[in-house]
Amino acid sequence: MKRRFYVWHRYLGIGLSLAFALWFATGVVMLYVQFPILTPAERLAGLPSLDLSRSRISPAAAVERAGLSMPPRRMRMGMLLDRPIYYVLPSEAPWQGVYADDGQVLTAIDATTAGRVARRHAPAGARPALLGEVETIDQWTLTNSLNLHRPLYRFGLDDDLGTELYVSAKTGEMVMRSTRSERLWSWLGTIIHWGAPLILRERVWAWRQAMLWLSGAGILLASTGLVVGLLRYRRRGYLLKGVDATRRFASPYVGVKRYHHWAGLAVGLVGLTWITSGFLYLNPGGSRQGPLSTTTQMTPFSIGGVRASTSARPGQAEAMRGGPLAASLWVDSPASAWTRVPASMAARQGRLPKEVELRRFAGRPYYEFRFGAFETVTVAADGKGDAPFVRHPVNALVAQARQVVRGRLASAELLESYDAYYYSVGPGARRRLPVLRLTFDDPVTRLMYVDPHTGSIARAYDTHAMVMRWVVFGLHCLDFPFLIRNRPAWDITVIGLSLGGLVLSVSGVVLSWRRVSPGRR
Repeated sequence: MKRRFYVWHRYLGIGLSLAFALWFATGVVMLYVQFPILTPAERLAGLPSLDLSRSRISPAAAVERAGLSMPPRRMRMGMLLDRPIYYVLPSEAPWQGVYADDGQVLTAIDATTAGRVARRHAPAGARPALLGEVETIDQWTLTNSLNLHRPLYRFGLDDDLGTELYVSAKTGEMVMRSTRSERLWSWLGTIIHWGAPLILRERVWAWRQAMLWLSGAGILLASTGLVVGLLRYRRRGYLLKGVDATRRFASPYVGVKRYHHWAGLAVGLVGLTWITSGFLYLNPGGSRQGPLSTTTQMTPFSIGGVRASTSARPGQAEAMRGGPLAASLWVDSPASAWTRVPASMAARQGRLPKEVELRRFAGRPYYEFRFGAFETVTVAADGKGDAPFVRHPVNALVAQARQVVRGRLASAELLESYDAYYYSVGPGARRRLPVLRLTFDDPVTRLMYVDPHTGSIARAYDTHAMVMRWVVFGLHCLDFPFLIRNRPAWDITVIGLSLGGLVLSVSGVVLSWRRVSPGRR
């Protein structure tokens, strides 16, 4: 059996040592460079201020003009060039646009109009050049959220950063931005790490099966390596032929083999946990499309058909709202609601909003005026004239959450900082604070985080999801609270272990080449 372990490890290493070297190296790149994404802050920063004086169409009329028979999933108002427009998201269709000044339905955006939008988001003096139309996906628009905006127009800016912009042909909004540096580092990081070049990501099933088999074989390689490394380790050491007999070694090897042995003993267990958690992240036994199919850090997945999601369960989001987004509930117009917002409010600070979203909480309709990613003011829209506010009262949030979860509420706390299950780490991963943490004695929902600014569920955990937070994300990203709260301790730990893994895998590459080299006897 020992001999079999040696043989298995040797030939698995020949096939996978290079892949492990790439995984360790690209993992370090991913600590600091994310896959290109248009963050909410960047998106809102490029939008013009809302001209609510030109808004004459009510939300109910906009939904009627859009031809929806059911209440929409989402509804918001922005500016398309110089005209206010409602963006309506039906239950089973992409975004639709209805101009708020005359009720005209937005049928499609042509390339000329898309170019004008791109020019608004470009630096002064830049002239966007149309590079093509993306009907389905390209290398930089893999996320499923963009399916609601496709097809996309791709523009290149003649600037020093090599910026490219994507504009939706459905809504006329800029939905993606990337720079030459981001694209380069994504190839050296995320794309290689996840084996996700476009030719594979266009064939999701083949990509997923390839990654599952590759990572599964990696688990065998790391496991057999640990066994072999321990079998060859001797506490009393070895007396090596041709070496001073007074020197004792715990490893029987010399040269590159010795480096490989020591590195395996030092970081082999970490390498095993990384490849195993990466395998589980691919959702074996499920149908998830992969890590690049969503923009969220923690995504829904299942292990063997068991749900382990941090999103609200079906029906919970609507229960928190107190019903669907029935546009007829919005009695006040966005313009009249905005007049009730005093200029003295800290969130407003004399500025005009960039966007307004229709939200419902506990049955009542609200307008959420946005100035930035985390700068909002909420105004009731049911005609009762309530004062504007920034956050819903905690007691109202708790009362509504009790209607959503059947189990007993064990505790409720408004967090001003992150905890072990609601946290932020890595580039572009900031989450909004404060957040209301609710703990329940309920098998379906053990832990719930509610955003008091919107009244919506930010995260929800059952017992299985809480376990998988540590088994998958904790072991793969090492995002343990005592590390991420004391950066650069997290950076030093991850980089140090990755360098050890790089020594292990690169030495494996050298040994593999020696084994298969044509000149070897």
